[in-house]
Amino acid sequence: MSTPAVTVLMTVYNARAYLDVGIRSILGQTFRDLEFLIIDDGSTDGGEEILKAWAGKDSRIRLILNPVNQGQTVCLNQGITEARAPWIARQDADDLPHPQRLELQMAELHRRPELVILGTNGWLITEDGTFCGLINAPCGEESVRWFTLYDNPFIHASVCFRRDAALAVGKYDPHFRITQDYDLWLKLLKTGPGDNLPQRLISYRVVDSSLSHQKAEATASEAMEANRRAFVQWGLESHATRSNLALVSQLRDGFVPGKRAEFWALHRELEKTRPAPACDRAEARCLLHWKAAGKLGASAAMAQEMSASLRAQPDLFFSLLRDRMMGPR
Repeated sequence: MSTPAVTVLMTVYNARAYLDVGIRSILGQTFRDLEFLIIDDGSTDGGEEILKAWAGKDSRIRLILNPVNQGQTVCLNQGITEARAPWIARQDADDLPHPQRLELQMAELHRRPELVILGTNGWLITEDGTFCGLINAPCGEESVRWFTLYDNPFIHASVCFRRDAALAVGKYDPHFRITQDYDLWLKLLKTGPGDNLPQRLISYRVVDSSLSHQKAEATASEAMEANRRAFVQWGLESHATRSNLALVSQLRDGFVPGKRAEFWALHRELEKTRPAPACDRAEARCLLHWKAAGKLGASAAMAQEMSASLRAQPDLFFSLLRDRMMGPR
């Protein structure tokens, strides 16, 4: 049996409602040289029969049925171990990739063999598939690295990463149940560069039953720990105080009145400590201001953040504005 170019790794737990459309979206990819590794984590919703039926239709599907639920992190590590291809592409059962997602990513990885991880930008959709927003990721190797200090620079369901690199850094950390991807990207970026494609090649479904929604407090705690590890990775241990990490978390969760100015003061201090040409971090700055604006609601502060986003990277700003207004095309 020949080695496939990429293993698409999908873990499943009680996602029966989305299985048919999710599996079809991978089997219908224009890039055909793939192994589709599906690991069911002890589902109890009857989805097993759907998975078995699909596995019987397409030989590229390799199905593993775990008898008891172990959690996503365990299943993801199981998948890295089981994968046969040199590249692993993540896919969640309830998310929808563009038909050319893998084709475009594999072409870029062939063109830039130094990359250890490559993601894409994405759309947000509701449970019924209706467009409801954007999910943005920075482009440019330096912007990706700088963004790690503040937030996850990759959309988990959009990435392709090197299997050998993931094995070398110890795979996903089992101490993380929800933001395990954020931590793995930090470890991978120690071994080589990463980037995102500007195209929106994944539709990320916002589902109330997801772990990140159900366990918001745990998600915030794990994200703060990933932030701390990013500070250490940048040699900024002295700045990784609890108060500074709490400031960074407000970029994700919403600013407490009066804390926005403190956040940007910290940002300026970090940039002064670890300087780089302005153009190298322009995308990261643009997205940070855009993200801050989205947490403020209609206000003078929001207008200030939008203006700062525009100044940081005008082309990206107008692209974000167009996508937000027009949605998928």
